[in-house]
Amino acid sequence: MLWLAQAGYKVFGVECSDNAVKAFFEENALNFKSAEKDSHAFYQSSDLPAVIEIFQGDFFALQKKDLDDVTDIFDRASLIALPEEMRKQYANKMAELQKPGVRTLLVTLTYDQAEMNGPPFSVTEENVSALYAQYFSIEKLCYKNIIDDEPRMKQRGLTSLVETVYKLTRNDKSL
Repeated sequence: MLWLAQAGYKVFGVECSDNAVKAFFEENALNFKSAEKDSHAFYQSSDLPAVIEIFQGDFFALQKKDLDDVTDIFDRASLIALPEEMRKQYANKMAELQKPGVRTLLVTLTYDQAEMNGPPFSVTEENVSALYAQYFSIEKLCYKNIIDDEPRMKQRGLTSLVETVYKLTRNDKSL
């Protein structure tokens, strides 16, 4: 988020933990202000070339108007943080919030769930297709086994950990 804001982009983040939001601003030595907006907490940077605004609260409480000017989304750890029974609700909410043409860079992790119970949870290519194909075009951009770069995951018992990046583009279908 910081890199995008320093490059001049307006950044809108979503985080459920108040502590994590405050830690982000403190760790990056950024001044911020907070306010209530529609009964939710919003934090905003005040000393960058562009704005970082973070919605703190329940993702499912977001409204389409909150993302009205969003053109691109980076989902680095949301989908993989959710257990399987919540993923369809999440994908449907993502479709509801986005206008046609909005692009999402989705990063998933795939591993043998018998070796480790998440989070992060394993999300396969088939899972991505089942969750998003109705409302998004899906393009698999790249994948790599990153287990050697993740010693903590090895310690948890994984023998393979494949990171996959997808480009999702919201289509014109309505919910």
